[in-house]
Amino acid sequence: MFGALVSLLFAVVRKRTVTAAMLSGGFCWLVNGIYIGIGTVAPVADAQAMIDSGSPPWALGIFGLSAGVPGYWMIRRGFGRFRKQAQENQPLVLDTLIVGGCTAVLVGAGLVCFPGP
Repeated sequence: MFGALVSLLFAVVRKRTVTAAMLSGGFCWLVNGIYIGIGTVAPVADAQAMIDSGSPPWALGIFGLSAGVPGYWMIRRGFGRFRKQAQENQPLVLDTLIVGGCTAVLVGAGLVCFPGP
């Protein structure tokens, strides 16, 4: 969910990056929702750790839906905005690279700071 928060920050700070932030944030929400939501029926990795720690499987399913559905909506809406801006010949490549690059750097830093088992 960290990537979604970084995308939201970019959207607030710089209005031109709203489309790229919607696509990046939506992807993070959708992927995390699917990843944890699937743990309801096939508990592996983090979902298994959550269940072992006492989380009920139905809670994983609720999180999966509550993160996956808005993520899908953000991606659909982001692509709609992207198409509209492309037709108006607005520069999108640089904004997309800025948001995506910063998100990748921050996620990489998170992996270094919080290594797995």
